[in-house]
Amino acid sequence: MDEKKKSIYINRKFMNENQKIFQEKQRIAVEKFGELFEDEIFFALELVYNQEFKQEINKEYKKIINSSKYIN
Repeated sequence: MDEKKKSIYINRKFMNENQKIFQEKQRIAVEKFGELFEDEIFFALELVYNQEFKQEINKEYKKIINSSKYIN
């Protein structure tokens, strides 16, 4: 039973981290491209179908993550 609880905990933590990353990328898109990307569904679809957009958002996200590592 402990193994099952552990796997549930890990899955929830993983989902929570993914949600935080998604929200941060969405915030970047809103700041960079405007309010159009405030809708989560539209933003998610744009990430799936527009590879240039996805690459640009990932690049900006990595810049922010790397700069925060150096600050800390």
